[in-house]
Amino acid sequence: MDQDRQRNAWKWALHEDNLFDSRLQVFLTAHAILIMAAGFAVQKELPSKAFLLFLAVLGLVLGLVWMVIQIQSCRIVERIEAMLDGDAIFNEVFADLEKSKLFRYPRNVIMTWILPAVMLLWWGVFIIFTVWGAFDGRAG
Repeated sequence: MDQDRQRNAWKWALHEDNLFDSRLQVFLTAHAILIMAAGFAVQKELPSKAFLLFLAVLGLVLGLVWMVIQIQSCRIVERIEAMLDGDAIFNEVFADLEKSKLFRYPRNVIMTWILPAVMLLWWGVFIIFTVWGAFDGRAG
């Protein structure tokens, strides 16, 4: 790969990495706000089941959108990594990162698959509890 193309690939990689992290922060913040709203709603004496279901469905939709966007972004990052695979600096940096046993999975896998899946699971359980009546004062 010639130097101009290599430099452009590095710039693109940094840009995509920035987008990846920025999107992650936006979606995590949105989920945190929805979870807090659900928590406040559940604490009421007679919470509105319709409002709780609205929050849960909104959380599920947001989680699915997040996962789709992160998967697309992760694929782009993987493609850029493949383009830069022969670069000496790139190989040196990632060789050092791979030696680290701090995390079992690469961060892109965690942020693309695990975090959105945890949020989807949380909202799914919240829907089940809401439909079951766990928050209306009658259950348990």
